[in-house]
This record gives sequence, structure tokens and C-alpha cells, in this order.
Amino acid sequence: MGIKKGVYYSYRPILINDNSSEEYAEVDHFYQIKKVKILNNIDGVWNLASASSSCNRSCDGKMARIPLLSLLKRLYKRNEYFNNSHLALKETIIQQTGYTELIRKDFSLKSYNEAKRNFSFFLITTINKDYILLFQ
Repeated sequence: MGIKKGVYYSYRPILINDNSSEEYAEVDHFYQIKKVKILNNIDGVWNLASASSSCNRSCDGKMARIPLLSLLKRLYKRNEYFNNSHLALKETIIQQTGYTELIRKDFSLKSYNEAKRNFSFFLITTINKDYILLFQ
């Protein structure tokens, strides 16, 4: 999952033995479960990345937004690394994202676009609810 390189999003070192630290290792959903429930197999290995507590949970961290397109490219490359290896994750990621490189690229782009659409709807809905609650 890339933990050898540290935090997936920043490459900062993360700790695996001190859970009181803000840099403690966590597994993060690249696409947030709460905001993007409609994607296929959102809990699949293809959508997981190493993160630190501070990156994963803080308002300034990744949790508040859809990841940048550059991070999607990195996720795709990471998944392709496994797909072209002899590692155990290969078959799982291929089953989750597609059997050919073209299908996997299409899956990545469709997932990203669907996440952006759904996230925009989530933000508008949340803002509208806050607005309604504010003026009731």
C-alpha cells in the first residue's frame, strides 16, 4: 500500500508504533466513503492509501476534499505497479479495476469524474442544509 514511502499524499514519514502521534499510520480511502458511496468496491484495495492521522482526519487534510488529479495519477501508477508484479495484491486489484490497462484507465477516470460529481452534490446539499438550519 505504499507505507514504505510514508504518507501516500506527501511522502512524509509515518509512525506505526505510537498511536498518540499525529503522524500515526492509518489506512485512508482515496475517495471518501461518507461523500462518495456510489463507486464500485469503494472499500477495495484499489481505493486505499497510507496516511497519517493528521492528514487523514484534520480539516486541513485530505478528508475535506476530492484528491487532486495528480494524486489520482499516482494511485493509478501504484495500482499498475501491483498489476504488473507477482505480488498477491495483483489479482485483487485487477478484479476490482479491470483486466486490461485500457479498462483500468477508464475505470480510474470514471471513478474520479463520478466522485467529483457526487462530491459537488454533497457540498451543495450540505450547504443548503446548513443554510436552512441557520434561517429556521
